[in-house]
Amino acid sequence: YGTPFETVITPADIKPATPMIILTKATPFHFSTDSTTPAGWLSAQTIDTTGAIKTDAWGNEWREIYTWLGKAWIKVPVSAYVITP
Repeated sequence: YGTPFETVITPADIKPATPMIILTKATPFHFSTDSTTPAGWLSAQTIDTTGAIKTDAWGNEWREIYTWLGKAWIKVPVSAYVITP
């Protein structure tokens, strides 16, 4: 039936999904993991992460997230659920 078509989506275009975090209570976010003052607060919600993870000197897990102010970091609270695809 006509000429063959080109594939629009190639395997190189497919990126793995990033983990999601379900926050169950208000959580502060920071622009760096070294910051002691929060840049703002997030209400209970599901948030998307960039996939970047850091662990601080005290063993706390920090994950980079997307916010309305750009990328930021949250210390993952014990009450949160991390959904890894």
